[in-house]
Amino acid sequence: MVEISSISIVLNEGPYIGEWIDYHKNMFGEMIIVDGGSTDNTVEIIKSKGIIPHFRQWDNDFSKQRNFSIEKANFDWVFVLDVDHRVSPELVSHFEELTNDSAVACYEVQFVYIVDGKDVGYPKFMNFFRKSSGITYWREIHEGICDKDGVCVKEHKTLPDDWCVYHIKTLDMVKISLDRYASYGKELGGLGKEDVDTVLKTVKEQLGYE
Repeated sequence: MVEISSISIVLNEGPYIGEWIDYHKNMFGEMIIVDGGSTDNTVEIIKSKGIIPHFRQWDNDFSKQRNFSIEKANFDWVFVLDVDHRVSPELVSHFEELTNDSAVACYEVQFVYIVDGKDVGYPKFMNFFRKSSGITYWREIHEGICDKDGVCVKEHKTLPDDWCVYHIKTLDMVKISLDRYASYGKELGGLGKEDVDTVLKTVKEQLGYE
């Protein structure tokens, strides 16, 4: 199995995490999961899948949580993965060659946003990188990556679009995520109620609901 650590932060993901682990468990050398203090059955499900979760109390700072998860990785290559992500078989089939390229420390990966079964967006993220490069996350919300000197990472290699990660949500899950971001307040880069309403309206139009 390829020596890549998937690293994930979770909180109250009981309805989804079991299937998500089953989907990914044979793709990575290990799955590092950091629980933020779930009050549902998330931790029990993780353990039932043969994974011992790490714990760091959620303190409304995505970067601190992600950096903690990077520290726990036992392999040099790490792949940041959320519970609503599904790594495509096409990308997995190239893991070995990608991690053997000594000239690259960070890959930019195509994401395909899917809501209620329909594609609604195609952003790219640098979520696949070498731990030894010193890359860490910064900002409490809408976190980005920086190098060991605190400079935003610019040097990377962009992967082909079909080597992608599917970001899968229902419309209800989108609403929950938006409400969570709104709870931070605009001063921290969160959303106002009017922003939430605008985003939801746009998604509904894309889905043909309005």
